[in-house]
Amino acid sequence: HSERTVERYYGGMLCQNCLEELIRAKVAKEWEEASSISPATTT
Repeated sequence: HSERTVERYYGGMLCQNCLEELIRAKVAKEWEEASSISPATTT
């Protein structure tokens, strides 16, 4: 997904740095859930 989509989704209220932090946290959370669901695919 592009940053523009995320920016539009949040109404462009977040600064670029905040946006990156948010995305990083979101990805980390998804990875955590994914790895907890299937621990066999740990890199």
